[in-house]
Amino acid sequence: MKYVFDNESIPKIYRNSFNKKNCDVTSTYIKIVCPSIEIVFSSLTETKMKKFEIASFDREKECKFIDWGMISPNKEKVKFNNIGVDHTYIAGYREHGKFIPINYPFFIDRKAQVHFFKPDTNNLIRSKISRKYPLHTDTWRVQRKKWYKGLNGIVVEAISSNDFNIFQKLFEINNTHTINPYEIKLEEIKTHSTFKIFAKTNTCQVAEISFIGEKGNVIEKSNLKFSAKGKFFDGNTLTYDGLIKGESIVISFKKPKAVSKIILQSRNDGNNIEKGSIYELFYWNKKWLSLGKKRAKDTVLIYENVPKNSYLWLECNKGIEEVPFSIDNQGNQIWPFIGLSLTVIANPS
Repeated sequence: MKYVFDNESIPKIYRNSFNKKNCDVTSTYIKIVCPSIEIVFSSLTETKMKKFEIASFDREKECKFIDWGMISPNKEKVKFNNIGVDHTYIAGYREHGKFIPINYPFFIDRKAQVHFFKPDTNNLIRSKISRKYPLHTDTWRVQRKKWYKGLNGIVVEAISSNDFNIFQKLFEINNTHTINPYEIKLEEIKTHSTFKIFAKTNTCQVAEISFIGEKGNVIEKSNLKFSAKGKFFDGNTLTYDGLIKGESIVISFKKPKAVSKIILQSRNDGNNIEKGSIYELFYWNKKWLSLGKKRAKDTVLIYENVPKNSYLWLECNKGIEEVPFSIDNQGNQIWPFIGLSLTVIANPS
């Protein structure tokens, strides 16, 4: 409720909590189902007298308890009641504090159909990974879309050695469609002494501005002078400052430099793939197994060896926002818990 009424007082009618003992109110908020999950990993003797539970993975890849289940009379399945749709779960039991799964992770779609993530290790596909955490709700999608769409209307001007101290327009951004860094490739590489960047049509939030030299090197901040202090040049893509409509930043080079490219990073959540960061991709097959580490060379990670129908986890050497995901038959990343209806397969055996 705090987030619904952010920055304002919560109405009195909502201030009292309803906390009737043992009352499950899941169905009040979302559609519920009662799935029966087959026991495929354990024998009857192993599971006898066990307390079965349904869980989901937390940020540490640990199984977080959600609810208890009831084993069927024939001891082959476990039934769970009042389970919300549009989410991925895993069923199992605890032994000496350790979670023991009885089946593969599974997603329940809005039609109450269950999709099991049983990896096909004989069928490897090429996967394209662009994020480690989704733009997961409509509210956040709209909000974060504003972050990068705000770059539209930014104008870059510069003074070269032959411009007699008159700014010449180099570029105007008008087609941003990603939260990744926006690269402005200059048509003609010239030696410039001063740049001016201003917001022509929108007030926007800029996290970082970088200049790339003729040989692809990043021009060090120590070689630059700025007209105003701000977080645009602090080397941290998670900090940002506002650039008000009509306002400009003037960047002067202590010594004129040849510039081939300018990179602007809008305000962002740090969950897109960042060049230079180290990532490791895991897939689940009775436990989390590594598909290898990679240092990002671009804003997309390519893995050639991903088992089809895998449940995946991308880990990064910085940040804590990480959740599991899957890929479609073309290797595109999808987030099973945000309402996607996936093809249903039978209970794996």
